[in-house]
Parts: sequence; C-alpha cells; structure tokens
Amino acid sequence: MKRIIIGLFIFMSFMVMHEASADVGKMLATREEIRERGLTKEIAELIHFVEFYNTEKPEDDGSTIIGVLEHTFDFSKNNDGSVMAYVYAGGAYSIDGESGVYRSLDIYFDTHMSLDKNSSSLFQGFSKLIEIYGLEFVDTSLVENMSGMFSGCINLINLDLGHFNTSKVTNMSQMFSGCKSLKNLNISSFNTSRSMGMASMFYDCESLTSLDLKHFNTENVLDMSKMFSNTVNLENLNLSEFKTNKVTDMSFMFSNTTKLTKLDLNSFDTSNVEDMSYMFNSANKDNNLIELLIGNM
Repeated sequence: MKRIIIGLFIFMSFMVMHEASADVGKMLATREEIRERGLTKEIAELIHFVEFYNTEKPEDDGSTIIGVLEHTFDFSKNNDGSVMAYVYAGGAYSIDGESGVYRSLDIYFDTHMSLDKNSSSLFQGFSKLIEIYGLEFVDTSLVENMSGMFSGCINLINLDLGHFNTSKVTNMSQMFSGCKSLKNLNISSFNTSRSMGMASMFYDCESLTSLDLKHFNTENVLDMSKMFSNTVNLENLNLSEFKTNKVTDMSFMFSNTTKLTKLDLNSFDTSNVEDMSYMFNSANKDNNLIELLIGNM
C-alpha cells in the first residue's frame, strides 16, 4: 500500500513539475533577452501600438489587411515559439506634427502568458508608443521587478493597469518616469505591500493632473526620492494613508510640483529619513500651494 501511495505521490509531483514547466514556456522574455533576439532600440522607437492577443496568430485568409510584416520575433522565455511577436507597418499616422507610417507590435500567445519575474525596462524607450492593448490578458503575478517598465514612453497617453497583480513586486522605481504625455493612468489594483523602491516612480509625468494613491501600502518603502518630481500639472495628490517610517530618502520628492494647491502629509513619519534635501524645491514657485499639512516630520 505504501508503494502505491509513494508511486502516486511521485507521479503527481512529476505532473505538477511538468505543468509548471509548461507555464514557464508561456512566459514573456526579459527586455534584455528580447533585444538579443533583434528588437533593437531603433525598432522599438518606431512602434506606435502594442497589442497582446491571447490566441494563436490567425491565418491570413486575405479578408483583412493587418499591414506589411516587417519583423518576426520569438518572445517566449524558453525561445520555443509559445509567445510570438510581429511588427507590422500599418497605415498613415500623425502625432504632434509628425506624420508617417505607424508600426504595430502584435504579441500572440495561446490561452495564458506570464511576465518574467524581472520585467524591468520592458517597454523602456518605446518613444512613439501611444497605447498598449490587451494588458488584461497578461499575468503579472510572478513579477518582482517593474522598475523602468514604461520609462521614456514619452508619447504614451493612456495606460490601464487595472488587472496588474503586483503582490510580489519589490521595485517600482522609475516605472512611469518620463511618460510626459500620460493623462490617464489606472493603477487602482496595485498591491504595493512588498515594494521597497519607489524612487522617480512618477518623475516627469508632466500631463498627469490627479493621482489618488491612498490605497498604496508603503510600509516597506525605503526610497521615495524624486517620486513626484516635475509633475508640473499635478493638481490633486492623495497620500493620506502613506506610511513612511522606513523611508531613508525623500530628496526632491515634490520638487517642481508647481500646481499642487494642497498637500496632506499628516501620515508621514520621517524619523528614519537621512536625506530630505530639496524635498519641496520649486513646489510653490507659482504660489499655488496654499495648504501644507505636516504630521510627524
């Protein structure tokens, strides 16, 4: 009887391991691995749209014109074809006075696809990127590093991350840094309980006018330097539940937030902060900040 039970346990363990390895095959490669497979900085700078499809690439039956296929990439972690990407040159497009043929990066996977635990800089430098579609199909539950994920996407206007599972993420620094055109950002589902790094997270997000971060759990964050620096059009910022007792660096945190009229920092505990230099530098240069509420600082 014991032999049967042991044999069954070994079989079940093998099946679980096999299933886990299959899931790993449907994992997006890291940015570095993707670059090594040919998605160079020059190609990334041409892409206007990224689309995720949770299905195998459909056969071209001539009924639709997707565009001219320019590049094909294997984006799977295991380089086994389970996640394929195609760059198409589509129709004419113009933005900010610049016109030309837009490029679309279409990523196809069958049923399920996860992001790698190191997904830092995944879309970094996609300087013409306007929109990302299908993010609701992407599983982020394994991701630990999202630093610089959308950094430098200077033309990205809308970003809906409402389906992102960030429960394991420890680094969110520079995640949206340099997203100068970003107007609509949904991060309402973010679980930040493990995050230790938020430095420059929203740095240079010049088009954001409102950020409600009252749901952010910041009890483990160590670095908040430049977190909101240069958000020059930010008028509303809710940090009412921020716990900052472990933070050591708040330098330039609110630097150049020139349109803020009220800033409630009553929940802030700065007992462990070592650097607060230029924390409010130029924050009130236009005399807009008329109410600053400070707690244990």
